[in-house]
Amino acid sequence: MKRKQEKADQLMESLTALNESLSSVRKCKESYELVKKLAGEEVSEELQEASETMKEEMDRISKLVFRDDSIQGIYNQPEALYVKMRGTYGITGADNPLTENQLQKCEQYISLANETIVLIDHFFENEWKNYSELVTAEQISLIE
Repeated sequence: MKRKQEKADQLMESLTALNESLSSVRKCKESYELVKKLAGEEVSEELQEASETMKEEMDRISKLVFRDDSIQGIYNQPEALYVKMRGTYGITGADNPLTENQLQKCEQYISLANETIVLIDHFFENEWKNYSELVTAEQISLIE
C-alpha cells in the first residue's frame, strides 16, 4: 500500500504540473484572441503570418491533448492525451495494492504527462516567446 501511495503521489504531481501547463496554454489562446480582436487588420504582414502560425500551433497542441473540435458528434480521438490517460483513477482511487500492470500503466501516465509538459514548455520558450515579442513591437493601440 505504501508503494501504491508513492506511485499515486508521483502521478498526481505529474497531473498537477500538466494541468498548470494546460492552463497556461488556455491563457495564451485568450491573449491571442484579444490581440486578434484589438489589432484587427491594421498590423504588419509579419505579425499576420506569425498569428496564423501561432493559431496553428495552439490548435496542434489542443488536438494532441483534447479532441479535434472540427469533428462533430461523439468521437474519441485515440491519440489524444485525455483518452490515453483515462485509467488514472484506477491507480489513484484503488483501495488495494497496485498490480504490476497498474504500476506499468502508472509509469506510462507519468511519462505521457511529462512528455506533454516538455512539448508545452518548448512552445512557450520558442513560438510563444517569438509571437509575444512581435506583438509587443507592433505597439497595438487600445484606443482609437
